[in-house]
Amino acid sequence: NLLKFDSPAKLEVLVIAPYRRQLEEIDRRLASLKLRHVRVILQSVDAAQGREADIAIFTVTRSNAKGKMGFLSEPYWRRINVALSRARFGLTIIGDADFCRSAPGALRDVLAYMDTHKEDCEIRSAANVE
Repeated sequence: NLLKFDSPAKLEVLVIAPYRRQLEEIDRRLASLKLRHVRVILQSVDAAQGREADIAIFTVTRSNAKGKMGFLSEPYWRRINVALSRARFGLTIIGDADFCRSAPGALRDVLAYMDTHKEDCEIRSAANVE
């Protein structure tokens, strides 16, 4: 939908990822898009502290058979808080919902909240995303 956005004011979109390599890959893929009225900012979770944007996109990145959340696990809940609190108007979380539900911590709590607040939150499978 960002490709369709047409307004005199630039929409600011902050893409947040826990890993630099993920941000580099996102940057590489965005390079071919013509986003005239959208300003995309790519930052790590730690670098995003103190920044706001109209829209925030948090890409969780983590998904593995061992269920290891890395530095997105429970002891590091502040990182999740930073990633989820940067948006002025809308937040999109991209990740493996089943994986995030499997480990105790902030991401599981966020998904539980989303499950019980369907009027304000939506969970979609990648198979249903255009």
